[in-house]
Amino acid sequence: MIFKSTMAKADLERHLAGVHFYHTFAFTNGCLVPGDWDVARSLEQYKFPSPLPGKEVLDVGPGSGFFSFYFESLGANVTTLETRGYGDFDVYGNYQYTGNEGRPADRIQNGDPIWFGPVSPSFWKIYDAIGSKVTWKNGRIYDLTPELMGRTFDLIFVGSLLLHLRDPIGALRAARSVCRDTLVATIPTWLEHDEEDVPIQMLPYTHLDRISWWMPNKAALRHWFLAAGFRQVELVGTLTLHSNRDKDNPQKLSSIIVEQVVHARI
Repeated sequence: MIFKSTMAKADLERHLAGVHFYHTFAFTNGCLVPGDWDVARSLEQYKFPSPLPGKEVLDVGPGSGFFSFYFESLGANVTTLETRGYGDFDVYGNYQYTGNEGRPADRIQNGDPIWFGPVSPSFWKIYDAIGSKVTWKNGRIYDLTPELMGRTFDLIFVGSLLLHLRDPIGALRAARSVCRDTLVATIPTWLEHDEEDVPIQMLPYTHLDRISWWMPNKAALRHWFLAAGFRQVELVGTLTLHSNRDKDNPQKLSSIIVEQVVHARI
């Protein structure tokens, strides 16, 4: 996937300099912005439904926005939902959320205050560079309602987010309330128990960080979606994510991560 910008390469490089990118971006003018993850290499593995022109799409937890802008490039009307920072995260050992933690808004967009998540500055850099029209909403996935969003969605994308949620079934229930067709999600599964019929899950990440939670086997993963009210749940294949991060970075879990791709329908 190569994005278009009206900026010359040198101007675009200056515009994007000094910002941390979660996603890698390539542009038609030759500018290449390395991010933590080069998701474009694995795009076909998501098996997104098509066509998308005119469809309402919600990207939950957009990071640097690769998928928001990808869906927009395909003609979809895209809304993105992002936290107001770590105060909205499910943090192991914390009993309450602190929201924007009293910070002033990071940006005013169409008269509305916007707070950035941890990597949101890169989202807005790309947004401005390509002249995007993506709609931004602040909130947690648990907050999703038709009233908050002002609409329902043909496609909801929850990419690599479920493992960061204390209550994935509750989150999927909220997403179900604004879904009128399909939800696509990805998450690593418990490979040693993936072929078992009994749904089981473990909590393996707490020694690594405080914002990663459950690893289900495939059976448990299916039940998450069924419990949340989805009627048809299909594990359509695996997704291989390639990291661009320094191999010596101690914060990096792996240079390659394999996740299950789930398509759930109402």
